[in-house]
Amino acid sequence: MLSDVERMRLRVWQARSARSRAAGLGLIIASGVLFVISSVSGTFAIEVASLSAFAVGVVLLAYEVEPRVKILPSALSLLGPLKLSKELMKLEGLEGSATYIPSEGEVTMSFLSRITSNQFPVPPLGHGLYEAYEKELGGLLGKGLDYALFWLPRTIVDGLGLADRVEMKRRGTIVESKLTKPFVRPLCVNEFMTENYCGTMGCPLVASMAEALVNSTGKRVVHIGCRYDPSNQTATAIHSLLD
Repeated sequence: MLSDVERMRLRVWQARSARSRAAGLGLIIASGVLFVISSVSGTFAIEVASLSAFAVGVVLLAYEVEPRVKILPSALSLLGPLKLSKELMKLEGLEGSATYIPSEGEVTMSFLSRITSNQFPVPPLGHGLYEAYEKELGGLLGKGLDYALFWLPRTIVDGLGLADRVEMKRRGTIVESKLTKPFVRPLCVNEFMTENYCGTMGCPLVASMAEALVNSTGKRVVHIGCRYDPSNQTATAIHSLLD
């Protein structure tokens, strides 16, 4: 059962995505009505109001469309920092799959170093997105896996608009996440990403989900892999929970 606060949160998220579009359409309709009135009455003030309503309505509709038409540059803007991160990891001899580890209320992303043969902790790749989840949802620390599986997809889709659809399912110690039309999908077909990130730690979006799983369960989480199906624009990420 959802609490009143949780139901309110869902309503706010659902309303947010349509708010600018509905307001824009309403203003354009009002503009048409005012234009007819101004034509009949010949009142200049009403004519100005009609034009103003039309202009603002178009702006609001453009605001609704803008995030969708800028997916490519927003995703590829991450590519430069990701290449720099990979070069720094090479200098430290870090290799293998990432293990996300809880540490005093924070999470570190750990790799085996072939130089020292020890685990080498680094900041989580998707921490910025994880902070955005907490701003939308509140703290996830200690909330449990069921809470994360229910609320994280809704935060990603309805709260932040980072994907069209997200499904997260648990099978034993494995958590499978399917993301339809994630905003990072231009990275999913990038050769550098598929060779260096998909099999080791995932993109920032997938890494942020791993961090959320760690904080909600208090368990270590290993990145198993991530694949992308361009035919249906769906990314599938696999993580393993460790005791």
